Amino acid sequence: MVFVGFNGSQSFWLWAPPGSVVRWEVAFCNVAGVNATVVVRVAEVPREVRRFLFYINGTRFGWDGVNNAEWRSGFTPNTCIPGILEIVVDGRTARDTIHLIKAEVVAWLSPR
Repeated sequence: MVFVGFNGSQSFWLWAPPGSVVRWEVAFCNVAGVNATVVVRVAEVPREVRRFLFYINGTRFGWDGVNNAEWRSGFTPNTCIPGILEIVVDGRTARDTIHLIKAEVVAWLSPR
């Protein structure tokens, strides 16, 4: 789960064998309790991670090995938007490596 509705960084710790392709469901949830407009971007990705992409409502954003795209959306209070996270780890990565990925969230809050 990725929390939106506040400003700050969120860290993801990833352990995956070399050459892995990992996909799992995630949700972006507004925890502010008021309407929020957010921008989410992947801020830091180690070179061993070839892809760290989110897919939400037909849109993809994140790091694809070349480009780093951000995502903007509006949220009503206490709602979640489902998505998919896809990660690809380089096959030349050392075994038992733990990768740190950071995302940044910037939110503008609106009164009810």
